[in-house]
Amino acid sequence: PERFVFQQASRITSRTVLQRGGEALGDETVESLQRVVSVRADAELNRIEVTATSPTPDGAAETANAVAEAYEQMTSEENAADVEEANVVLEEQISELNDTVDELDARLRREPNNRVAASRLRTIEGALLALETRASELAANAAVRGSGIRLREPAIAPEAPSSPKPVRDAAIVAALAFAVASAVAYVRAGARRRVVDRTDPGSV
Repeated sequence: PERFVFQQASRITSRTVLQRGGEALGDETVESLQRVVSVRADAELNRIEVTATSPTPDGAAETANAVAEAYEQMTSEENAADVEEANVVLEEQISELNDTVDELDARLRREPNNRVAASRLRTIEGALLALETRASELAANAAVRGSGIRLREPAIAPEAPSSPKPVRDAAIVAALAFAVASAVAYVRAGARRRVVDRTDPGSV
């Protein structure tokens, strides 16, 4: 989790995220946002603060929120793509195992006393059940995970100055709290184990 939070903090100030944030703001470039946006990661709380400076509090809040929203949108899109890719791999493996089950069923109808075929069938049916369970878990986790952000606290410009002395730039913070989840990564890693020999239960 600690490494994850710092990796995500680095991504928030990446060119791709800042470009989308600049597009949302309308008049900001990646370079201009790099000068006014900074992030601070707290691995203990799984929290990242996005700070923006601007001549006005409203401008700072708008900038911080735009960058945080851009990151959340891009992360959600990437997670959805990861889930789709993992589903494709799982479906391919489930299809392969179903074909093997059909083959073994046919063999057992011809050779009802074939103990080797019966043993392989039980093993492969167990592997098939495990893959189907994994696919269901992936769908359930994907439905609630989204961007992986548990809570986003938007930056809000203060209604009144916080100091009697005027300041040149206002610094406003938007915060992202992460629900660190590894379900997709787990499923993708497990799903990539291919069936080398469809008749060999040790390869499942």
